[in-house]
Order: sequence, then C-alpha cells, then structure tokens
Amino acid sequence: MREVMIVPWQAKSNSLCIGFSGSSNTGKTTLVNSVNEYLKLTMIREGFYEYVEEMRLPKEHHTWEPKVRMKAQMDLLTRRKAIENSHTTFVADRTTIDMACITMAHLAHLPEYQRGVLDYLNECLLHAQQTYDVIFMLPHGILPPKEDQLFAWQAQVQILTEHLTALGQPVFHVHQVRSETEADRVAEVLEVVDQISTAKAQYKADAEGARMADPPSITQ
Repeated sequence: MREVMIVPWQAKSNSLCIGFSGSSNTGKTTLVNSVNEYLKLTMIREGFYEYVEEMRLPKEHHTWEPKVRMKAQMDLLTRRKAIENSHTTFVADRTTIDMACITMAHLAHLPEYQRGVLDYLNECLLHAQQTYDVIFMLPHGILPPKEDQLFAWQAQVQILTEHLTALGQPVFHVHQVRSETEADRVAEVLEVVDQISTAKAQYKADAEGARMADPPSITQ
C-alpha cells in the first residue's frame, strides 16, 4: 500500500471525511454501509432521488431538458456542500466529483452551457479539495457487471481528468478500490482509513513539536 501524504487542508483537527465515488451498479452504497458499520460516522446519502421526488421531476432524468438538469445539479451541489460543511466527520455516498462528472456528461457538449459547466466543475473540485480526506473510487461493474453503462462512466472520468489537468489543480487523495469481493473491499477501505488517521495524527504531532521547539519571541 502506498504511503499516505497529508496536505494542509486534510489536517483539520479531529476530522475524518470520507467519500465514495463511482457509477451506478458498482456496489458503492453496499460498501458505504458495510464500512460505516465499523467507523460509525455520520452517513451522508446520495440524495438524488429524494430531490427528484421533492421537486416532482420525471424519474427518467436522462429525458430532462438542459436547463432543468443545470438547475437540479446546482441545487444538489448547494445541498451537498451545506450538509458536508456542517460535519467534521462523515462517510458520503457519492462526492462532488460525481456531480461534476454527471453534469459534464449531460451538458458539456452544449455550447451554451460550456462556461457554466466549467464553473460548476471548479466549484465541485474546490469543495472536494477542502473537504474530503480521501475519495474511494470504485471500478465499474464488478458487483455486478453492467456493460451498457461502462463506456459512459469511463468517458465521464476521462473528461474530468482532462479538465483537471488543463486547470492545473492540486490533487486530493484518491484511492482506487481493487478488491472484488465485498469482504475484501471493506478490509481494503478500512486499511486506508487507518493509514490516513495515523498519518494525520503524526502530522499534527510534528506540527505541535515544531511549534514548541520554536516558540514565538516576546518583545519587551
């Protein structure tokens, strides 16, 4: 397992913010629930279908008009940021990176929405950088395979990666989940979380040690 490096925005006191990202039918929600049986953190659900019901939108969201899609994505991002910003520890089913991917997949090809999509992407990325200690990305379709959706998600991830590269944004910690069985996935995730918790504790201890070794001077 690679060493976990802690960057300043991940060193928040007493925080542990974990996100799970990936397309539908990857076993994401099942994994989130299983992991949180051990961590027992605040659970932040995806919230998409609750929003659809509340706003009385068609459940077949692929049929939405672009302006409806853009408003929905903005509303969902605002809600997600508010709830995640109100907690210092949580486990989230989907992240703002998923929201960026979905928005780009549906709207980035429309010239009149390209600027809005880019602004939306930046907002999603900024929140991710400032919030999550780690994002677990699930490979598509292991539990169970869904070949008809495979290309769509790969395209979304590719689009997102190209935009992040072009923007030159710093990278937050992303862990690609490689295990295939549910038990192995839970063990893999918990190992990474333990590494991050240990690394954060060491980061804080080193920072405190440096502060004590070099106390501020007192002017007489």
